[in-house]
Amino acid sequence: MITRDFILRQIQQLVQVLARAIFLKSQNQPQHALEVINEALEGTPELLSLLISGLLREDVLAPCLTESGFAPDKALALADLMCEKARLMQAQGEIDVHSYFEYALWLYEAAMQDKRAALPLDITIRLDELRAIVGGLLPP
Repeated sequence: MITRDFILRQIQQLVQVLARAIFLKSQNQPQHALEVINEALEGTPELLSLLISGLLREDVLAPCLTESGFAPDKALALADLMCEKARLMQAQGEIDVHSYFEYALWLYEAAMQDKRAALPLDITIRLDELRAIVGGLLPP
């Protein structure tokens, strides 16, 4: 039960960070929004590696592994955060955003394979968009 409570708390924190970043972006503060995301990732040792581009799929999924298995809801929250990070970086003219879109794709795909996941209604749209971006069919 402690592990489940811990995972739920982590998910809640990730969602709060995402909500804050989206709010700041809507207030025309994209740099501050990106800082909020980066601070959250830097402040959580298991998520720190997600700031590095070029990771392997298993390294990206590792923060979602617990003693009781894969945590799909955490993967979904992280995927949303990676997408927002990539979009914010892109809006500021950064060109090295491909890895973050790819991380989000891997996290969404892994969550989708888990029968326990509470998937968003637009998951297939998100996946299609990310596959097109990662595959080079759409500009990031």
